[in-house]
Amino acid sequence: NLGSRLEGINKQYGTRIIISEFTHQAISTTFICREVDWVRVKGKAQPVKIFELCGENTVEKTLQTTLLHFEEGYKYYHQRNFDKALKSFEEAARISPEDGPTRLYIQRCHSFQEAPPPPQWDGVYEMKTK
Repeated sequence: NLGSRLEGINKQYGTRIIISEFTHQAISTTFICREVDWVRVKGKAQPVKIFELCGENTVEKTLQTTLLHFEEGYKYYHQRNFDKALKSFEEAARISPEDGPTRLYIQRCHSFQEAPPPPQWDGVYEMKTK
């Protein structure tokens, strides 16, 4: 059920393969993945971490560098430091301009700079559709 919901979410993130934290645990020693969000699927109260499957064992140097900047931005994003997050995401975009998750987080940072999230914001994206 969760897998079918995650399949459709690829369009929003500009990715090809999104997996849940449960699948990630099973394959993390064999595949390179990046955490791309915390989502709450329709009908579930508990959020799930989702990951993009990036490659088997190793990825090209450009992607490695992009992932490092993305991870830094992602950390700042969840700390509500949207200025620092944006700088990291923009550096990732400079290296990989077509990277979907990076572009998404740049948009989110701009939105939160204009209208900060409420104090109770937990960083979780609410999936409204199945």
